[in-house]
Amino acid sequence: MTESLWVNGKEFKILKLLGKGKGGYSYLAENGDNRYVLKQIHHEPCEYYSFGNKIESEIRDYQRLKDIGINLPVMLDADIGNERILKEYIDGFTISELVAQDAMKPEYYEQIRRMCALLYQNNTNIDYFPTNFIVQNGELYYIDYECNDYMARWSFENWGIRYWSKVKAVIFDMYETLVTLYNSPQYFGMHMALDAGIPDEDFQKSWRPTEDDRTLGKMTLSQAVDKVLKDTGVFSKELSERIVSKRIESKEECFRHIHPEIIPMLKALKTKGIKVGLISNCFSEEAAIIRKSELFPYFDVVCMSYELGMKKPDADIYLHCLKKLGLKPYECLYVGDGGSHELEAASKAGMQVVQAVWYLKEGTYQPVGRMPEYMQLESPSDILKYVEEI
Repeated sequence: MTESLWVNGKEFKILKLLGKGKGGYSYLAENGDNRYVLKQIHHEPCEYYSFGNKIESEIRDYQRLKDIGINLPVMLDADIGNERILKEYIDGFTISELVAQDAMKPEYYEQIRRMCALLYQNNTNIDYFPTNFIVQNGELYYIDYECNDYMARWSFENWGIRYWSKVKAVIFDMYETLVTLYNSPQYFGMHMALDAGIPDEDFQKSWRPTEDDRTLGKMTLSQAVDKVLKDTGVFSKELSERIVSKRIESKEECFRHIHPEIIPMLKALKTKGIKVGLISNCFSEEAAIIRKSELFPYFDVVCMSYELGMKKPDADIYLHCLKKLGLKPYECLYVGDGGSHELEAASKAGMQVVQAVWYLKEGTYQPVGRMPEYMQLESPSDILKYVEEI
């Protein structure tokens, strides 16, 4: 390693290499009794990032972040000819080191979220990887100067947060995540209307308004079916019982067509000591079936809307689950297909979030498609890769 480097004619003794980034090598340097960070720009290729003039970018990005109000080490000098930057040295543990030591504190997350609020207001993202942040005397510093225009996919909530904590719990959605309604015969409102011998439009006019009450535990399936049949003038006890029975049978059938990786994935999470939670918007018949299913024993915490009287995307159901798990939001990974705005709500609550896409199919009535702003997992086993990466 080079013993000394000069910045605008001033010599700095190199003590050690601090790290290599996409744009340069950062060294701990010394001049007299003072220590600094000296960054030497490099021109090594980077497959996933393209630069213009790197030294000019450093200076420009520093000024941009300084103007926004981001907590940064001061740029002390810039040697354009030698492509070197001299920075204030911030001594302390990196966020990456604190994560490895399981020593993260809620106040560090509060500080990065305040930082993000400033950045997003100014259409800006930074590199949220935890090696780029140092805590000194309880204060968080972004020690890199790299920044870019804001893109949701690369925001802290949708990308960076996954590297800021070990995953201590995985919280799942149920339908279109652990099981799907679309790999077995369906029995939705249109099918019930057909069995009732009435136009689908007439059936739905009475059926759809019951959805909230059925979701929040205010109305059972039997009560809802009775109401619809009475509203449409075709009620009989026999007809109601037949429709209810077929509806229950169709929901039970879903659990006979679970993705083959689901059970092994849940077993592996439990073996690793990772808690497993469930947050599901569900109706009376679904809540009963979930409790009888082969999936149920794997859950440490179960939050079903029908039983709790709260539903996604309301914050209360997420907070209730976190309280039952005894964990901080950032320690939890939420996995769902994205229906009911669940991913946005989980992210807003402070959780790590991924979209489950292994059940998604074209040409179905599934509530959502791929959501490119979120990381997408193509198979249940990808969850294990995610939790093992930290």
